[in-house]
Amino acid sequence: DGAVWYSADGKSWEQVDSPGLAGPGRQELSSVVDIGTGLVAGGYADGDGGMGVAVSWVSPDARTWTGSAGNPLPLQEGRSEGANDMTIRSLTVDDAGILAAGGSEWRPHVWRSTDGGQTWTLQPNPVHGGLFEDGVQIEDAAGSATVPAVAIGSGPSVLRFGTRWEDVNGDAFPQGSAVPFATSVAESPDVTIAGGGRL
Repeated sequence: DGAVWYSADGKSWEQVDSPGLAGPGRQELSSVVDIGTGLVAGGYADGDGGMGVAVSWVSPDARTWTGSAGNPLPLQEGRSEGANDMTIRSLTVDDAGILAAGGSEWRPHVWRSTDGGQTWTLQPNPVHGGLFEDGVQIEDAAGSATVPAVAIGSGPSVLRFGTRWEDVNGDAFPQGSAVPFATSVAESPDVTIAGGGRL
């Protein structure tokens, strides 16, 4: 079952017992954001075939959660769940709503919600015209209504969305034996920051 912990002071924590986080099969929450009127969490729940499907949960108070396990986020047309769980890895709040990033290693997805996580629409497919046709696992994404979206993933891979997704890795990101990875990105009108490390 999915689990949430709550703290009023950041020191003492209690696990929240909410039926909305449970159910048959597996559920896991990977990211949570405050949208001002409540919280939205993202992760996965078991689909019909036993593989994870990307879902979100909403809460007005961090204690009561309702989920979309019966209504998973939409998938790119022609792309099945495959052999890996589809999940939301990150959520980012911006002036256009909520941006969700994830999918699976071979089927990257980015979604947008403009109604507080109740419904989600697919953003353009990062895999197109030979770009990332061998797969890329998107870890995080950031953007806004006025700033182009940026997504980062395994490799590391840095993608920027203008009229379509583009690979903008450049020479600053080492490849090969350094085994770099990127885990988080933040963006403002003036600067973009990506974080990660090297193994």
